[in-house]
Amino acid sequence: MALPRPAGWRRSLQWRLVLYAVALVGVMSLLLFVAIDRLVSQHFAALHDERAQQVGRQIEQALVEEAQRLQDLIQLAATDADLIHATYYHLHLQGERRHPQLALQRVADALRLESASLRALDGRPLALTGPTWGSGAAAPADGVAVVRHGGEAWLVVQTRLLRQGEALASVAAARALEPLLDQLARTSQSRLAVAPAGESGNLVVTSLGAQPLPLDLVVPDTASQVLRTAQQLLAAMLAVSGVALAAGLAWFTRRELKPLAALASAAAAIGRGQLGQQVPERGDTEIADLVRAFNDMSRKLADARRVEQQLQQQERLSMIGRVAARVAHDLNNPLTVISNTVRLLQRESSSASAETRADLELVHHHAQRCSRIVAELLDQGRAVRLVPTQVDLVPWLEDVVRRWSGAAGGRRVTCRPGVDRLFVHADVLQLERCVDNLLDNAAQACPDGPIEVVLESDVDARGARALICVRDGGPGFTAEMREHLFEPFYTTKAGGSGLGLASCRTVARAHGGDVEVAGDGRGEVVLWLPR
Repeated sequence: MALPRPAGWRRSLQWRLVLYAVALVGVMSLLLFVAIDRLVSQHFAALHDERAQQVGRQIEQALVEEAQRLQDLIQLAATDADLIHATYYHLHLQGERRHPQLALQRVADALRLESASLRALDGRPLALTGPTWGSGAAAPADGVAVVRHGGEAWLVVQTRLLRQGEALASVAAARALEPLLDQLARTSQSRLAVAPAGESGNLVVTSLGAQPLPLDLVVPDTASQVLRTAQQLLAAMLAVSGVALAAGLAWFTRRELKPLAALASAAAAIGRGQLGQQVPERGDTEIADLVRAFNDMSRKLADARRVEQQLQQQERLSMIGRVAARVAHDLNNPLTVISNTVRLLQRESSSASAETRADLELVHHHAQRCSRIVAELLDQGRAVRLVPTQVDLVPWLEDVVRRWSGAAGGRRVTCRPGVDRLFVHADVLQLERCVDNLLDNAAQACPDGPIEVVLESDVDARGARALICVRDGGPGFTAEMREHLFEPFYTTKAGGSGLGLASCRTVARAHGGDVEVAGDGRGEVVLWLPR
């Protein structure tokens, strides 16, 4: 009975391995992405926050330094004698009103102040240069402040203008924060702006006066961008790796598991009774060990089958011998009497009719035939006793073929030795009997066709062998004939006894060889002997 074959990919070990590998790669990829999201992303976020704080500190420090620079400049302006005298004349001596404006403009130009103002102590404006930054409300005597005006924010530094220790007025310098913040943003590679009124912003500068300065600071998250690019690249690499792994694993498993398909086919053949199946051995893996064990088991089963068949054949022959021994005694005497009587009648019936003489000849023929069958039965029952000698099969076979051809009325037989010399130990008389039987069968299977005898030598699992192949132009052997071909009394020829091939196999196996038939569609019988 044939072994069940795998049906569908669900029962295919190769595809299950590939699917498991793809699933494993998918799970590993998912875990890797989770790890990146949970660990690397959080780490990069912390780095981004740390960088934002660092940039915030740098911006706050730059604003403080700018305020300190303005404070130094305004302190220098507050010591300018011309500005002090012009302010004093304007306030107390009713001097020229243009003098404070000219003096403040000169000081602003000298110190490169973007905007400067001079105010009375009650907040009344006395002079102003550059853009307007405030409403004119009184400012603290000394200090730094951020003033919003017209939608813009200004950094203002203010101090008292003193004459002989007495405060005359307030002088202030201002700088618009927007250009400064733009410059700081370019330096720190970020986006920076003053938060709209009423909003707190994400960066609050508290060191520029009593009122904190809310700023909107946006630090580009370059790490996250790089991370997303790396994730996309990693996803593509994992996808390509998964496909490559699946393809490589499919190729590898197909290559490694290929012997299993051959094993299944060979096992199915053994299940059908075709013993001796062999699977090619390759490599030194566990599957190769399994193949070697299977081949060894198959050889042993074939050997056991041959031994069993030989024992069965010997048992049948022994039974035939016992029956023949009993029958021969009872038949030989009557057959001898019949044969002798017929011969006597033939000598004394010279005046008999032709029909009578033909009948007597027919009786004598069949009596001789029965005697021959009894003799062959006795030969089948007896053990073959060999007298082996060393024989060169090349000249010996040519002589046997020549003798048989002469006895067969000059039937043409082609003898083709494939070697120059080929020695075996064999009983030449028993061996000639086998070859004669094979030639007789070939001549009967193909009365008018060619007969060819080929001598070859080969080496297989059974060792070195000498092969005598008898080929004819007949139709060959059917499957049914193959099953019973070497059984005694099985014949497909009219008048045949069915003992010829059986006796040939008996003699061949006595020499340690065998008789085999070739493939379908070819009339060929091979007698092989161990060398």
